[in-house]
Amino acid sequence: MVTSKFIAFFAFLFVLNNNGSEGSHQIYTEYQNLRAAKVNQTHRTGYHFQPPSNWINDYFEKGQYEE
Repeated sequence: MVTSKFIAFFAFLFVLNNNGSEGSHQIYTEYQNLRAAKVNQTHRTGYHFQPPSNWINDYFEKGQYEE
C-alpha cells in the first residue's frame, strides 16, 4: 500500500515537472507591449460571424442525419 502511494506521488511529480498540467502555450513578448494598431490583423474581420441557431450542426430529420 505504501509502495503504490510512493509510486503515485512520484508519477504526479514527474507529470508536473514535464509541464503535464500546463498547456504548451508560447508567450510572444514582442507583442505584449505593442498597441493594437501595430499588430498585423489582415485576416481578422471587423465583426463576429454568428449563424442562425442550429444552422452549423448536422441536419437531423426523422431519426437520420443527412449529409
